[in-house]
Amino acid sequence: MSGLTMLLPHGYEGQGPEHSSARLERFLQMCAEYNMIITNCTTASSFFHALRRQLAFPFRKPMINFSPKANLRHVRSYSPASEFVSGGFKEVLDDPYIDDASKVKKCCSALAKCTST
Repeated sequence: MSGLTMLLPHGYEGQGPEHSSARLERFLQMCAEYNMIITNCTTASSFFHALRRQLAFPFRKPMINFSPKANLRHVRSYSPASEFVSGGFKEVLDDPYIDDASKVKKCCSALAKCTST
C-alpha cells in the first residue's frame, strides 16, 4: 500500500522530445486490477478534489496525474470558488457548450477523434 502521488507532465508543448517525461499509455498498461489511479485533471477544482480523495481513501494506492504544464496557467482551467467548497471529484466533466445531448453522435476519449454535431 502506497499513497504516492505523482504529477507527470505529458506532451511536447513545443519543447521537443526531451521534455515529454511521461507516457500515458505505458502507465495505463501497468494498471491491473485497479492497483493505481490514473488521472488527467483539466480544472483546478478537479485536481483539488482528486488530491483530497487520495487522502480520504481508507486504503492506499498510487495516484498518477498526467496533465500538461500549460494547464496550470490556462484561463479555462481555473475554477470558481464554489466548485472547491461543494461537490467532489468527477470522473467525467460535462461539456457546458452542448445544449442537447441527444445530438451528440459519439462520446470519445482524448486519444480518439471526436465526431459531433
